Amino acid sequence: MARTKTKHNHEIRQLSPHESAANGGHTASMTSGGCKDESADEDEVSTNLIIAFGVFMFIFSLFIYLQTAYPSLPGGDSGELTVTAKEFGVAHPPGYPLFTMFAYLVIHILPLGSPAFRVNLLSSVFGALTNSLLGVCLLKSTGKLSVSLIMCAMLGFSRLFWLWHITGEVFSLNNCLCMATLLFMYKYIHKSDPSEKLRTAYSLALLCGLAITNQHTSSLLVLPTAALVGYDLSGYKEVFTFRNTLGLTLAGFLPGLAYLQLPLASYLKTARVSWGDQTTFSGFMFHVLREDYGTLKLVKTEETGDVILNSKYLISDLHKELTISVLILAGIGLACPLWTRRRFYWISFLALNVVSYLGFFCSFANIKDISGLYHGVIERFWMQPCIYVVLLAGEGLNALLNISRLSKNMVLPVAFLIVALRVHSNYELCNRSENHDVENFGRHMLSIMPSHAILLTSGDLSTNTFRYLTVGEGVRPDIDVLDMSFMGSPWFIPIVGKHMPRVTFPGIGLVR
Repeated sequence: MARTKTKHNHEIRQLSPHESAANGGHTASMTSGGCKDESADEDEVSTNLIIAFGVFMFIFSLFIYLQTAYPSLPGGDSGELTVTAKEFGVAHPPGYPLFTMFAYLVIHILPLGSPAFRVNLLSSVFGALTNSLLGVCLLKSTGKLSVSLIMCAMLGFSRLFWLWHITGEVFSLNNCLCMATLLFMYKYIHKSDPSEKLRTAYSLALLCGLAITNQHTSSLLVLPTAALVGYDLSGYKEVFTFRNTLGLTLAGFLPGLAYLQLPLASYLKTARVSWGDQTTFSGFMFHVLREDYGTLKLVKTEETGDVILNSKYLISDLHKELTISVLILAGIGLACPLWTRRRFYWISFLALNVVSYLGFFCSFANIKDISGLYHGVIERFWMQPCIYVVLLAGEGLNALLNISRLSKNMVLPVAFLIVALRVHSNYELCNRSENHDVENFGRHMLSIMPSHAILLTSGDLSTNTFRYLTVGEGVRPDIDVLDMSFMGSPWFIPIVGKHMPRVTFPGIGLVR
């Protein structure tokens, strides 16, 4: 049913299917309603402009990221993720099969630079896509290029996002999938035709399934998305059928087939670097549920997360990364439904995700002293709520611009200036194009080792660096790198030890 309008061009909110069931009505329960403000509808923004802006933001972001990307190994988990992908092995829990398969294709198809650089490039592509999707979502929501430009710059060229978008890690892909899910959720909320809602719901189901196959924190977005879409569709008898319900369920679970990469890689045993034995159901679930670290925990300790302390760290980091101005604009965005219900459901959905992330993740993050190295470990997980905050800030900035009634000719040049200043302010800090520190460290240490050495390691930096160089780039292939933390695991000798025939493992009968 189309929205009705008064002679003053104000929209009249219709009853939802749940509210109008007694009257036999079937109207959209999650469509925008209330007083129409001065901002443009998404229908008033041409599709060509939206596509052009999305392409521009992708190309611009990718250009900046490639100019500053690590030329070789960044450190951290990147070395392990790269070499397991190259060898088609299993990465650390929960396995990250989607990222592994993307990285495998890039490493073996793209004839450019080292394997580490190729995976860094892959992350840059996903990072640029994140910025592009964010810009498209804001342009559809606010109808203003200036708002989209400013918010893309504040998020995509913040120190946190910039550095992780040029590093071969799983977080850039997670940002991209979460932003794609949010964009389709915005489209879903603003659809009024039940059949169009259903088609969008299928896209959402596939995106949610893909997100889970990469990063488990995405479940904090997936679960509210699935719940709200399911509840909304239940009000439309013409589309809420058993067939469609089954189809949406299958669409959500279909991407989960990517997890078959884990038992397949474990069965083939071709990877010289791999983690765990997933050929049994118990071994598979042990890995997927992260029991090595502790299910629903960030690290394996008896301590529990401190929600209040972690929330303080999160708010402090949001302030540092996004600036106080963005946080104030996000607060204004949250208040928008107080004077216009036009974006009530969209803003409420974003607010719900901020609160749920604060509540759930901060209770799982069981690192008490988040300082130094541990701060670097946990700050990566703040990127997902940063996306919600920036979307809210876009709504707040849009509201202020509507009140001010500044002309586009005045605002747009200021927006481009803000983009330039944002990039300039963080460029030197995030420029890693000449950073070979980790690679040089690894090459030097390997160069002084005796011929056919057995190198015992412990810790991510040394282990991942040496394994990447010896296996990923063929530096000193005569050296065997053994991670001491794994050598007592029952899966180590049959999965990894078989690739080291000259090494004798004492007590081998005890672990078979």
